[in-house]
Amino acid sequence: SPANAKAARASLEKAVTLDGSNPHSWRLLATAYGKTGDIPRSNLALAEEALLQAKPDICLRQAGNAAARLTEASPSRLRAEDLKRV
Repeated sequence: SPANAKAARASLEKAVTLDGSNPHSWRLLATAYGKTGDIPRSNLALAEEALLQAKPDICLRQAGNAAARLTEASPSRLRAEDLKRV
């Protein structure tokens, strides 16, 4: 349900803030973002997952997709731009 997805999203955002080194957490967060309609942040979370899994092509593609849709100069957009340079 949308309420469950929002609750999961909040919990997972906290989890990756506390420990961003778990690619599975990023995958779950990407899913939660997708279920709540936040596709740009879903792309960004998938880029983070790909970075941790040493998949630079996927990281670059997902970061580019995120950057194209995120608000300019927002923290998420800046992170997406950083990931495009990895």
